[in-house]
Amino acid sequence: MEQFATTVADLAQKLAAILAEKLGFKSNFFQENCLSSTCYLRMNRYPPCPIPSDVFGLMPHTDSDFLTILYQDEVGGLQLVKDGKWFAVKPNPEALIVNIGDLFQAWSNDVYKSVQHRVVTNPRVERFSTAYFFCPSYDTEIQSCYEPSVYKKFSFRMYRQQVQDDVKKLGRKVGLPSDDQIDDVERLMEIIKQAAKEGAMVVYTLADPSMAESAKLACKLLGIPATGVIGPITEAIASHLDVLPSGLPRGAPGRNFPL
Repeated sequence: MEQFATTVADLAQKLAAILAEKLGFKSNFFQENCLSSTCYLRMNRYPPCPIPSDVFGLMPHTDSDFLTILYQDEVGGLQLVKDGKWFAVKPNPEALIVNIGDLFQAWSNDVYKSVQHRVVTNPRVERFSTAYFFCPSYDTEIQSCYEPSVYKKFSFRMYRQQVQDDVKKLGRKVGLPSDDQIDDVERLMEIIKQAAKEGAMVVYTLADPSMAESAKLACKLLGIPATGVIGPITEAIASHLDVLPSGLPRGAPGRNFPL
């Protein structure tokens, strides 16, 4: 196993260098940031499942790294999505599977795409696989190599934490942070100020009440016409169901304020 880890670690460095060179970059980024202490090897066992149509061995997801190098046994079960359809990856004992991860997608500015994949279970036999994850240190900053950047700069630590938070809150991984997502008041104010300069109207869909209120007040102070989309929709649905926006019936204990 140690020899396998050493071999695929060297392979990952070579592949990353080739992929970067194809983008026109000869960089020491991967040698300097993806070290043996930051990458890791994981062995997976998928036991037989009597209801394979109802249970995944691994839910659909993308990998939160630069590259994943995978060896799977002869049982199979790995599937990749392409053009909205799932395709089985036929096991080949003489081959390794290489997946682009989220970090390479962000670093390449969407030239390389992180592949969504899953593992389906087998009703009769167990499955084994070994995966090598080519990762940087947590403090490494990921920034697109092209401008204009599709993604805002982020650290690997921030991304891993965001993935964990999303899974806890939503039950799934959301994915890469994009420049068109507004996640802080400072960026929100920049957009509103730009709208004021251009004499534009602001239409916002902010689920966070504090962010929505900040947008409303800023637009009022700057004299910009603005409207929130989510608020009226939520109020209309709540009114139709005769509940408060929280979902509680009107007049419920502790809910004596108007909608």
